[in-house]
Amino acid sequence: MKLYCILLLIILFVIYFIGAVSPLNNILDRDLSFQVDTKETIIVGLNTNYGRLCNSTLDCGSGLLCTNRTCTGCSSDNQCDGNPFVTCQTASIAVNVTEGLNFNSTFLNIGICKNKQLIPISLWDIFSTVVASVGGTLASASGLGGGPLYVPILLLLGRYPATVATALSSSMIFGSSSAIYLILSFQKHPEANRPIINYDAVAVTEPIILAGAAVGVFLNILFPGWLVNLCLLLSLLAIGARSFYKGAIQFKKERKLIKSKVGKEDVEMKENTTASHHDDKSDVHEISTETSEHESTAEKSLKELSSMPHELHSEEHLEETKVGISNSTESIEKVVESDKGKLLKWILKLESLRLPPHTFLVLAIAWVVVFLSSLFKGGRTFRSPVGIDKCTPLYWVDVVTPLPILIIISLIVALYLRFLHFKKNQVNYKFLEGDVQWTTKNSLIIPSTFFLAGFIAGFLGIGGGMVAGPLFIEMGMLIPVSTATSSFIVFFTASSTTAQYLIMGTVSWDYFLWFYGFGLVSGIIGQLMVTFLMKKFNRPSVIVFIIGVCIVIAALLTLAVGIVNFVSDFKAGKNLGFNNVCG
Repeated sequence: MKLYCILLLIILFVIYFIGAVSPLNNILDRDLSFQVDTKETIIVGLNTNYGRLCNSTLDCGSGLLCTNRTCTGCSSDNQCDGNPFVTCQTASIAVNVTEGLNFNSTFLNIGICKNKQLIPISLWDIFSTVVASVGGTLASASGLGGGPLYVPILLLLGRYPATVATALSSSMIFGSSSAIYLILSFQKHPEANRPIINYDAVAVTEPIILAGAAVGVFLNILFPGWLVNLCLLLSLLAIGARSFYKGAIQFKKERKLIKSKVGKEDVEMKENTTASHHDDKSDVHEISTETSEHESTAEKSLKELSSMPHELHSEEHLEETKVGISNSTESIEKVVESDKGKLLKWILKLESLRLPPHTFLVLAIAWVVVFLSSLFKGGRTFRSPVGIDKCTPLYWVDVVTPLPILIIISLIVALYLRFLHFKKNQVNYKFLEGDVQWTTKNSLIIPSTFFLAGFIAGFLGIGGGMVAGPLFIEMGMLIPVSTATSSFIVFFTASSTTAQYLIMGTVSWDYFLWFYGFGLVSGIIGQLMVTFLMKKFNRPSVIVFIIGVCIVIAALLTLAVGIVNFVSDFKAGKNLGFNNVCG
């Protein structure tokens, strides 16, 4: 518990640190050239671009406006993007006042456009937060990120701007995924002594998802919004239909399994009434014992050791089970001490780790690469801290550089798992139902598939969990394992995106903490709901149906937002064709 609390505190501290320096506009100021007329009074900001020349509002930063090619303050809320979330607020800035050849430094009160503070809180804030939390509970229960649920709700009910709604959605996702990770990190695999989260699959798929998403985001900017929304709607409907289909298949399997268990219990009760059952069982045992004497004792013991139930594979149980595997304690000790036995013990010990160090290292590298690339590139609301202008050669270098790094990381991990799979076969490792077989074929197909999934997620503007969860189920993972694994991917991705939004100054800290807290609560409630449903019905198919319901709801909300945006853009006479990436 201490390890995971420390890990979460470190992430929150990093986010706080980078958020403390946001917005970056105060340290990204540029000296724009302007001519001085010695006959007039000129007021120029010391730490801001106030009074300097500009071509657009982006040149001014710090909430200033570009009016008549000069960075000035605002005088009313209507000048601040025309949305209720951004208001014109009075601020005191340091300026240099030039009167002829005389210079004087003083402070000036001007209006700047800033995101409104949470307090005093509005009814729109409360209403949208509560509704989003209800949707977040369903998303948390299914292991999905919930972005396609949160964003439309915040847009329609909260009336937030698109960029702010996306940032607040990321805050809620980070909160819910934090709660889910802290809960699931202590749970074990249903049939083995290892974590329920498949960290191997995460280490392979997460970097490649991020690489695909980077390409998808680029095309998202290029394509018109109505076309992206249409593709998103069709994709969500297809994924939702597929989820219901898989849920129905799983439901039928569960029903057959329940019937077969009931039938076996009836047969056993009848057999227990006959005395001849025990004699027959004894005869069969004697015959099998005589036949097995022809096998190599060491090889037989190794097979039995590797085919033990996985919950007995832990190191503390190995010593206890040495005597019980066969009649020869001495042969078991020889197997355990042999090279194959030691290799099997090492594999099982590695699997039992709650947070494998190699997985943490891989994810940390991917996190840093993506974060630094986004920071250096800059965005619509802030300039690059290293002076990279949009569509310059350095800009494209920054855009492209993370792709080969992330792809190479994913392929290296896949090759490592291929090697580990080969070693498992050498020691007759017993694979369970739902285990990913990292064969040569799968080591190439799985990264390629998730690159495409990341591309779709980036292009459609949805989180990686929305595509990773259904894909893990398609791979044959057990449903509880796939849900936990996709939840961890969501946690990792949300921490990165939330940090980026905070450093951009898209949301203030009070709004972040508000939505993070509600996300945390919805994540806990979602997990409690799943636990209750599993105990009551003992049917993993319930989770698959919840996934389908969430995706269908997201599709309907996407349709509503798409119609509203299309009508608004059409009335405003905006361009409905392809966009200029460098525009």
